[in-house]
Amino acid sequence: MLCVDRKRDVMEFCKGVSEQIGAEGLIFKAADIADNDVYDTAFGENARTDLVVSLHACDTATDLVLRRAVTMGARVILSTPCCHHELNGKIKCRELSFLTSHSMLSRKLTDAVTDGLRVMMLEAEGYRTSTVELIDPDETPKNLMIRAVKRRRFGEAERSGKTAEYNDAIAFLGLDGSYYDIYK
Repeated sequence: MLCVDRKRDVMEFCKGVSEQIGAEGLIFKAADIADNDVYDTAFGENARTDLVVSLHACDTATDLVLRRAVTMGARVILSTPCCHHELNGKIKCRELSFLTSHSMLSRKLTDAVTDGLRVMMLEAEGYRTSTVELIDPDETPKNLMIRAVKRRRFGEAERSGKTAEYNDAIAFLGLDGSYYDIYK
């Protein structure tokens, strides 16, 4: 199992805990999720990825993890997104202006839209998805988990249809497609 986080102290702490409890087969890397070398040096270029877990990766870090998981061909992705700031103030949709013109409502809308687009991207990549509450909502407001399981059969027609749905959503929201190039 490979554990990656930018924070060296977090990785050192986790490594220490794993050694204390006798956990074996864990590799801890203080690195950027976008660094290709992290994965190749840990497992080799042809390693199979069964599961990718992302816990509270802030804002666009969740998108980077999801993209990395798709690129690696992960069979299962479990992600608990956090800090949805990137789209706040960027939705340019007249039909939604009754929400986007109010800061608090815009933030709540942005949370839902961001995770909705993430789900759509995963579906366009051939994953069956669901969103569920991770824990009791009384514990934390950030308790959404995106579950994605790679489908065994997923044809080009389905991919094209899902990609078109995603692009339609981007157009409806009036978003600049350049930010979303991460999904392509």
